[in-house]
Formats: sequence, structure tokens, C-alpha cells
Amino acid sequence: MSLFAVACLLLFAPATVLAQSQQPATAAMAAVSAPVNVQAADPPPAPITPLTPPFTGLAAMPAAQIADLAAERIRAAAHRLQDYVYLDTEHNQNYIDGALVVDHTTVSESIFIGGLPYLRKISVDGHPLAGKDLALENKLYDKAVKERTSLNEETRARLMKHDLNNNRTNLDHLAERFHVEVAGQQSLDDHDCLVLDVTPIRGTTDPDLQRHMQIAIDTATRNVINLRIEYLADDNGFDRGTVLETRYHLLGGTIALPYRQSFDSVVQVPQLLNKKIHVVKTHTYSNYRKFRATVTIHEVEGPPPPETP
Repeated sequence: MSLFAVACLLLFAPATVLAQSQQPATAAMAAVSAPVNVQAADPPPAPITPLTPPFTGLAAMPAAQIADLAAERIRAAAHRLQDYVYLDTEHNQNYIDGALVVDHTTVSESIFIGGLPYLRKISVDGHPLAGKDLALENKLYDKAVKERTSLNEETRARLMKHDLNNNRTNLDHLAERFHVEVAGQQSLDDHDCLVLDVTPIRGTTDPDLQRHMQIAIDTATRNVINLRIEYLADDNGFDRGTVLETRYHLLGGTIALPYRQSFDSVVQVPQLLNKKIHVVKTHTYSNYRKFRATVTIHEVEGPPPPETP
């Protein structure tokens, strides 16, 4: 399973959306904590400083072992999303020849239907959906429920891997495929973090291995707080210099969930005669609520109903 796919689950999730007025019949949502505090922008990160001995705890582990731990925590955070309903605020800006041609903010509610991520669009550019737009959302939702409930187990299992190979970065075997070393320590969002620096192995030519990554891990909880990936070569339509960054917050002080994800890239679009478009997209995730199926058993009097043939 691609852990870049895990990290990008929200940013590149299917654009299908569901209606504001509809929810799965078996869904029950309960608040588990106060909404995540959404800031206008994250403050500039503190500089990375060298580690000082004596090395204890996380700092005493080999870099490869820390990398495996980071990969496991990123995977766990992505899988944990299936237990939550949350708001996804997307700000999307596109530039052509330096001119801003697209600038939209879309707020959606993210849920899982049949184990697969799904976005319920709520508003666009500050305007709640209504009329034909809302009717279209109802139609898309009905279609998604029908399609996902009819999937066979093999197809469902394959789709649940959230395989986004077009993004072409695989962190499952990070220490085997890249050169990994401890860069130092850094303070992020009041977390004391150890920072891994990940670079291509000398001589490698695979485009999907031309990455520079930095992973900040909380030394106390050992959760990943920040993942930054930079493309060092053009790859699959994305220009060199593409940057994807995911910041995590700890819900209740212990549960790591994505808080913000930014994507900055120049892409070539064949439909526009391979015109280069500078894409700047930011997703902010907030208002996490527990999502679970519930079954209620009621006591009734009298004989049981007849069996259905």
C-alpha cells in the first residue's frame, strides 16, 4: 500500500460529493472533542537544530527504525479517518502566465461510505448549495450509495487501499528505497519533534524516487506532526519543485489526524495544448466527529413475526 497515497488521501480523494440533506441511514455521529482550531495560516516553522547528547528515547533509535515507525503512524492516521466525519475546506488557486484564473473555496463534509472516502459538498465560495446544485448533489449521493453497496469484496478491498499510483511516491519501504538520516530537532505547534531527512540514493534514476522528504515526529507521542515531500525531477506531469505538505494535529492530545494539507505544483494540461498551470491548493480539516454504525434493539410483546421466505 502506497503511504504517499495514504498521506494524499484527502487532497486527491474522489471529487464525488453527496447532498447536504442526506446521510446514510445507519450513520450516527457523536462529538468526541472540541473542533480542531483552524488558523488562518500556520506560523513559520522553527529552524531545525542539531541533536545534542545524551541520546535517549526516539533519538537513540537507528534512522531506519524511526522511518519504519513514521510510516506506520502515517498509515494509522489515514486508516483512522474511516472513524470520523469532518469538514474539508479547500482553497484552490490556478495561475496561467502569472495571472490568477481560478480562485475558489469549497467546503465539504467528508465521510466514508462502504469503507471508501466520500465528499458531501456544503458550500462554494461562501454560498450554501441550493436549487439545482443541491438536487445534483442528491443525485450523486444516491448513485454513490448504489454503486458502493453493489461492489464485490475483491473490488472493495482493492479500492479501500486508496491506491493513487499516479502520485508515484511510495513510503512503505522508506529506508530501503531512500537515504534516511536524522536531521535534528524542531519545535512544531508546541511539539518537540525529531526530524528525518530523506533523499534519493546515489545513482537512482527512477522518477518516483526523486524526492526530498522531511518527516517531523513528536518525541513524546511518536506521532508524525508534519510530512513534506518535494519533487526533485519532473514526474508524471508534475514539474520539478512540486511540494506536498501535510500537517497533523493531536485530537484529545493523543490521536493524530490530518489538520492541513497544501499542494504547490506546475502541471501541464494536454487539453490546453500542454499549457503550464501553477496550482496552489490548500485543504484545512476541522470539526472531527466520531462516525459509527449503530444497531438498536427494541423489546416487543407478542409472538415473533413469521419467517420471510
